[in-house]
Amino acid sequence: MNATDQYEKRHEIILLDDWRERFNNKANFQKLFTPKELQLFPGKPNTGSLAGRYIIKKLLFDYLKAEGDFREIEILSNELGKPLLGLSDQLKELVLQRGIKSISCSISHSRKRVVGMIVMENIN
Repeated sequence: MNATDQYEKRHEIILLDDWRERFNNKANFQKLFTPKELQLFPGKPNTGSLAGRYIIKKLLFDYLKAEGDFREIEILSNELGKPLLGLSDQLKELVLQRGIKSISCSISHSRKRVVGMIVMENIN
């Protein structure tokens, strides 16, 4: 890490009950998540992990000041459960245009709350 690197972070916390109330139906999940994301949590559509993925996607679109299909962002997991961020080619191009070198994300949840965070490393 170079001392001149610049980082920006965004985070959001939501109540899991609010998430369930707003999004707990199959039609909403199919608009927000790719089939691969939904396969990660079969039978658990109201899981905090999906809510965290929603937060990450929302934060990224807000940061980029862009609108799009939430399925243009796919968040899978590595073997240890770390979220892996995948972007459509269109979003990758927008990220580069905005001078973003890399994006990291994190999700954490309890029985009541979910937090999602993104950290962007900017190109100097």
